[in-house]
Amino acid sequence: MNVQLANTQIYTAVDNKHYVCVKLTTVSPTPENIKEIYQILDYIPTLKKEFTVIVDTRGVNPWAYMKFVPDFLMNLTNRSSECVQSAELWIGNGMASIVLPILQPLLDTILCSKKLSIKTV
Repeated sequence: MNVQLANTQIYTAVDNKHYVCVKLTTVSPTPENIKEIYQILDYIPTLKKEFTVIVDTRGVNPWAYMKFVPDFLMNLTNRSSECVQSAELWIGNGMASIVLPILQPLLDTILCSKKLSIKTV
């Protein structure tokens, strides 16, 4: 049984900018579904456009993703530098106090990416 780790939508918005929205589901990460989501990162450059990538983690159990989300963000930063204009990690207001102390140091010290930001929504 193949269960999706994320729902992905690629679109051009009314502002004529291109977006990739990766909305994580409540499914626990497995090697199989993690592989599928990394294939999205491989696919983005083939479109020959610049994208804003949104990783929406609202409503997801943060502990299930503490190992996956940092890894995904590192891959996003390393793999798609030319085709990713910016990337946003969306975190629900209720989880910000739990998740931000863990992810903010990752962004500041390990990734050091000006393209990647965290938004509390």
